[in-house]
Amino acid sequence: MDWSIRPADPGAYTATLRAEDAADRAAAVSELRWTVDTPAVKSALLDAMIHDRFWGIRYEAALALADSKVPLGDPLVPAYGDRDARVRGAVIRALGNFRGELIVKTLRHAFESDSSYVVAANAIRGLVKSDSAGSMEICLEALKRDSHDDMVRSSALRWLATYSNVPGISGTVRSYTARGRERNLRVLGISLLAKHWPTEDMLEYIAGLLEDQVFHVRRAAIDALGNAGNEDSLEPLRRRLATETNPRLLQAIREAIQKIEEKNK
Repeated sequence: MDWSIRPADPGAYTATLRAEDAADRAAAVSELRWTVDTPAVKSALLDAMIHDRFWGIRYEAALALADSKVPLGDPLVPAYGDRDARVRGAVIRALGNFRGELIVKTLRHAFESDSSYVVAANAIRGLVKSDSAGSMEICLEALKRDSHDDMVRSSALRWLATYSNVPGISGTVRSYTARGRERNLRVLGISLLAKHWPTEDMLEYIAGLLEDQVFHVRRAAIDALGNAGNEDSLEPLRRRLATETNPRLLQAIREAIQKIEEKNK
């Protein structure tokens, strides 16, 4: 898309935010996100985020405001009171891009008390990104929380891994790749281990998962080793190539081997 053709005057679009048709209002939000730092646009989007009668417009307005390059956190906070969890999730996601005492307080409340798993998962992200004191402990606490599709645990694992220099964190993430854990958590954990701790010992551990009974776990191990690009992973991949029976995994192994070979030429 050619950003140079974006209109310089957003006035027509701010007026369209008051249109009767929701599709017109949605189109206006889409255009206004490119000039969100303009005071008039910012004011119009804040109003739409809080007062528009359709949740989808409120949701999109929150995401548009999240793109602002100037401090905008506190004016977003009132929108967290929205009755629709989808909008609250977008607001919390937006708040995570900003700093401030009120923002951290709102994020913590969202993590601890909101009934929506999406909101809680987004709050974890926001607390880590805002460098909030105790955010690592919040990630550890979130690992104890059940949620649909393990949404909260997945978010916690993903952000906990960013504390890769903290002793013991790699072991915590690794524990979620063990047999008996939920498949999606195992897959995510394997990817995180290879990304944040690509040590010889860790890659050897991941190579051992090439023999796992679960298709998706084997696939995650193959991809992780290929992306890590360590020559030592070639031997276990070739051994698995000789015994694997699934055509999709055979292709994935060949691609991983090729990726490693090309990286180490």
